[in-house]
Amino acid sequence: ANAQNRNLEAVTEIPVFYTVFRNANGLLGGTINNITNADIDLRIDFLNLKFAGTGVHFYRLGNVNYIDNKQLNESNSGDFVRENYSYVKTALNVYINPFAIGDVGKTSNPGINLGGAPVKYNTTLLTPQAFMNNSTYVHETGHNFGLLHTFGPTGKDNGTQLYFDYPKVLDPFLGPQVYDHPLEGAKPRELAIRDTTPGKAFAIPNCYIGGDLCCDTGADCSGGYPVVFPDFNSANVASCLLPSGPCAGGCSFIQCSYNGLYRDYNGDPIPGCFNNIMSNHQGCTGLDITQDQKDRISFYNEGFWSTWFEDLPININDKVEVNGSPIPMRDVVIRWKHLDPSRYTNCTSNATGDFQGILYDGIVKAEVRKIGSAIVLAGTYQPPPPLGPQPYFKDAYTYADWIKDIDIDDLVRINKHISSFWPFDGYSKIAADANHSNSVTYGDVDVLRKLLLGQILKLPAFDAPWRFVPEYIPQDNLTQFNADPFHMNFSTINGQNPSGTPYTEPTWEYEIPADLNKRGYDGIKIGDVNGAGSSPTACETLPELEIPTAQLMAPGQNFDITFTATGFANVESFQLGLFVDQSKLQVLDISSATLPGFSKADHAGLELLENNQLNMLWFQSNSQPVSVGNQAELFKLKVHTLQPITDIGAAINLNGDLPSKVFKNGCTSTPLHGFVAPSTSNRPNNRSTIEHAQASTLFCYPNPVGEQLNIAFESDFSGQGALQLVDMNGKTLYFQVVDIAKGINNLSLGSSEFSSLPAGVLSVILQTDTNVFTGRLVKL
Repeated sequence: ANAQNRNLEAVTEIPVFYTVFRNANGLLGGTINNITNADIDLRIDFLNLKFAGTGVHFYRLGNVNYIDNKQLNESNSGDFVRENYSYVKTALNVYINPFAIGDVGKTSNPGINLGGAPVKYNTTLLTPQAFMNNSTYVHETGHNFGLLHTFGPTGKDNGTQLYFDYPKVLDPFLGPQVYDHPLEGAKPRELAIRDTTPGKAFAIPNCYIGGDLCCDTGADCSGGYPVVFPDFNSANVASCLLPSGPCAGGCSFIQCSYNGLYRDYNGDPIPGCFNNIMSNHQGCTGLDITQDQKDRISFYNEGFWSTWFEDLPININDKVEVNGSPIPMRDVVIRWKHLDPSRYTNCTSNATGDFQGILYDGIVKAEVRKIGSAIVLAGTYQPPPPLGPQPYFKDAYTYADWIKDIDIDDLVRINKHISSFWPFDGYSKIAADANHSNSVTYGDVDVLRKLLLGQILKLPAFDAPWRFVPEYIPQDNLTQFNADPFHMNFSTINGQNPSGTPYTEPTWEYEIPADLNKRGYDGIKIGDVNGAGSSPTACETLPELEIPTAQLMAPGQNFDITFTATGFANVESFQLGLFVDQSKLQVLDISSATLPGFSKADHAGLELLENNQLNMLWFQSNSQPVSVGNQAELFKLKVHTLQPITDIGAAINLNGDLPSKVFKNGCTSTPLHGFVAPSTSNRPNNRSTIEHAQASTLFCYPNPVGEQLNIAFESDFSGQGALQLVDMNGKTLYFQVVDIAKGINNLSLGSSEFSSLPAGVLSVILQTDTNVFTGRLVKL
């Protein structure tokens, strides 16, 4: 497809594999929203124009590899190891990411990474803006082939470690490196000296071991990378020769204006390099690559890259799909490894489930996993000196990833399958095996129950929440697969099982099918047996959950909050995700006198309360449905109040992380409906959270009250209000202007203000600019 981009007369064809990280909507965001094959081909044409005469020629390998994942696209914490998600070992890999490290990006230079570094030599990372800038893209590719900044000094420390330089074996001119002037300790070398006139202080030219190592490239300067070059004067030169001596800066380049104070150590002026691709002034003048730089590119190509890059085509294109269906599965990483561990490819499925890459051998070990929704620290690595250890990051799975697409109905269906009431196909059997026993048992139900409740935060027997099956296995052996996917006869599939491990494991080695249409993978979410996160059809009658508002709650007391139900008939199971504000109340106990077999240990996830979450679920072990009469108690929470609660809905509601659902007769209401007040004829039927109690309620305590009255309420604004106490005849007995803060307010009327008021029932009214709060009390 890219033959038009390839020059058959070039010494070396360099395949370039392009990966673009985008948001989940398929857009980059910012001023450049996308980068296409056509955009890349234009950059390659310019790159080849500038590299003409070097003996290398670049071409696009396959199509753009799009990874549409928000976490990866916006990962700007340290180094994100993109090679884990998209990488061809035998190609040059270019990653385009809006959050590339630094203002532009970075390149891994040949041979410079120390052992253990996760970043590979043959990679370049660029922002979209940097990639679309021809000069910047050529500049970064120059680093891939050994070119240095014209403004970056090279040097070595005391003979044992590298300092902005390359391995000695790669030096094309000097052989073993020798130290020249003026270098002491870790001091930077001066920019290149070229004038060899007799009588100069330093008559030996150092252009091949100083500066950018190219004699026909003018020296340059930059005040911040990574040192300030010294101003020329005799005292400063002498000082710079000492390990502890300070070097006064004397070289700068600001907005295309060169500061010529800098001279080399012979005193010869440095004019500044305005027109070279490796300068940092690319917007000022030309885009030249000198002959010495081209020779250096050729040297690194012949001495380093010639055995690395291979002119190989993309030879696998397929899909990842959900449970063998046509539903595409995105963000799935496929890592192909072969008998030769040095030859491998990593790629990630895009929004349509497609992936592409190179297979180097017919026998493959495919490690397949879905990208997790979190970004975590993976470790540190040691880059070249003088930098210290650097962090690098990877994706990881959250609790939300583990419970995704799993609900209480999955547990009921596994129960029914075990009892032979609900037959599973091979995909559902693999999904149901939550304890990794290679069978479907009640133990799977138990571990999934604990997961949904939050009693465990992952499935202990697995490293990832999804399993993947080479698609040709169920396609070619469907009857056997559906009957027992855990113990299939491999001799009928590929003749052998060289790894000795099951095909559902990432360490399984197998022979890639010759059929090009059977090289993909089927993804299976562990625990999701009702199919790709789908749920049964919606019930016509929706059960509703009610919490009474008969009493408000004073601090330091215990209360029962009773959840009642309406329309709760023939229910097989339900699950609730409650938000519980633990700053306002503490859950002491959970009970149900109505639900058969209900227990706090088996049906409530108290472990999540520290995160203000309470997961609850219920079903009978025999999977039989239950009916509860209208307004009958469903379950009860005993709570201890930590502060006055004037709004139950703000302290406990259905806004938990676990979606609230109820299943009955093969259908579901999603979510379970809930409200605070008893239902009324005009109440909308689509409320998904417990509604707030009336904002106009005051809480008076103690009640009845004798000497001192306390008034609690919650306000959504700050300002002043008018407080009144009124008797049953409407006569105002007390009036005061009070200050109100946003949030919970506590007002007190002491004996001097309150004790003289007559006994009886009093109304308390607090009027503000936006609301009227009311309450009642009995005055003793």
